[in-house]
Amino acid sequence: MKEAVAKARAAVGNSEGFGLVEVLVAAIILAFGLLAVAGLSVSTAGQERLARWQTDQALAAQFALAEAYQADFDSVASGSSDVEVGEQTYRVVLTVTDVSGRVKQVDAAVAGVGPLDSRTFSTRLYAPRPAEDLLDLMGGGGLGGGDGGDGGDGGDGGDGGDGGDGGDGDDGGEDDDGCTLPNGKKKQNCP
Repeated sequence: MKEAVAKARAAVGNSEGFGLVEVLVAAIILAFGLLAVAGLSVSTAGQERLARWQTDQALAAQFALAEAYQADFDSVASGSSDVEVGEQTYRVVLTVTDVSGRVKQVDAAVAGVGPLDSRTFSTRLYAPRPAEDLLDLMGGGGLGGGDGGDGGDGGDGGDGGDGGDGGDGDDGGEDDDGCTLPNGKKKQNCP
């Protein structure tokens, strides 16, 4: 072991410690590394602040659009309001455009902290279907159709239906074989 230490000292030479130039070069390299880390910290803090603002803007738009969803379809109109999210207050401008008689486009423009930070969020509102349309979609003959029961005419079908066919006098739910429905389709799990 003593021989290895002696060989190492001989390879290095008789100088002991570091010289002034070596210390200065190490200090300069360390300073550049610390400056890079500090710049990265500042950049990361700015990106975090921007992300928080954008999240708050999205929340402000969501609050404004939720109010539009809850309002009556015909009463939704353009306008502006201040929405507070956290410690920041955002100006939200709603622009409502009629796409068709039953569809409205709603744009929520949220002003940002800076002049160029505005963002716009959009959605569409749909008018509820009238009850007559829903009955037609269900394939029924209106409210008066019934199952026939006694073989009658099944009623006039209400405002939007056609009244149905009245049935054949039995229970109206099945044919004689027990597997056929009134619309002609077979029940599941039947032979």
